[in-house]
Amino acid sequence: MALCTTSLHIIICNEPHVNTSFDFLLLFQYFLSANAAFIVIHSGNSGYQLALLPGLLTTEIESAMLDYILPHTRGIVYIYNSPVNVLPEVFASKNASRYLSAMELLAAYDSASKKLGFVVKWLLDNRGADGMWDMGAAVKDGIHFPLSDSWRKPEDRKSDCTARITKLIKMYTYDRMVVEV
Repeated sequence: MALCTTSLHIIICNEPHVNTSFDFLLLFQYFLSANAAFIVIHSGNSGYQLALLPGLLTTEIESAMLDYILPHTRGIVYIYNSPVNVLPEVFASKNASRYLSAMELLAAYDSASKKLGFVVKWLLDNRGADGMWDMGAAVKDGIHFPLSDSWRKPEDRKSDCTARITKLIKMYTYDRMVVEV
């Protein structure tokens, strides 16, 4: 297998046959066993690979990996298909809910609180006057929303949105900085 691009201790692999999480795990185990100071990321930035790595990388490699992923034009494939360093234009939208999914994935990394503080600010700026968040009925996707049995009452939708966003903010701020939610 050819390794294609090396940057900041990250090797980006564009090989078409390295396209499954299993292939990625095999590569990762190989590099770990060789005590390598780098990580392999398939060029698709798949959420599967990102979900496997929290707690396994050095601070330097984790930070470099996030620096690579954040502006990537394809975002995090299967999760959010736009650069994650750019906030969604509309808060109350399905696209913003997908963005939250990407942020929930990245929040597991220690470096995320430093690199993604702008997300917490964006969330706090979009909180309603009543202290709750409402992303609108369009975010109902059957995966992340609804949490309640029904959204017939707007307060149930607001409660669900508030629960998800509060949990996300706490993931970014727990033991890292103090933000009153």
